[in-house]
Amino acid sequence: MIKVRRNPLTNNYDVPISVDEWIDILSSLRENSNILDALEKWYLAPGHTSSFKELGLKWGKPHQYFGVQNMMLGQAAIKRLNRFAIIGDEDKETFWGVPLILINQQHNVYTCRLRPELVEAIEKMGLFSENSKKQSVN
Repeated sequence: MIKVRRNPLTNNYDVPISVDEWIDILSSLRENSNILDALEKWYLAPGHTSSFKELGLKWGKPHQYFGVQNMMLGQAAIKRLNRFAIIGDEDKETFWGVPLILINQQHNVYTCRLRPELVEAIEKMGLFSENSKKQSVN
């Protein structure tokens, strides 16, 4: 099993998941409405980028909801692929860096973007309808 550690140049994890693998992972999660709900909110954010706090305020959910669902998506991806583990700064397995790229961190507010391969998989699948995209503008 490959151990992926944070890249010191980007402060992110170089996660080796292709678009086709993301499609397989997302297809396996069709019954997990909370993971897909949180993922949809990230997807609808401008540039697929937001902070947990901003999403919580916009969608009326605790910011922890988005963190937990993101972690569960990361766990599901790692379990399904069974070929790598993400090792955090304290030598413990972590999952947040699987679907997200850290853009900025200030005062415990983390701004993250969905990985491009994940966005492409969502779009190829037509996972989230045009109606939900329109709702994000309101």
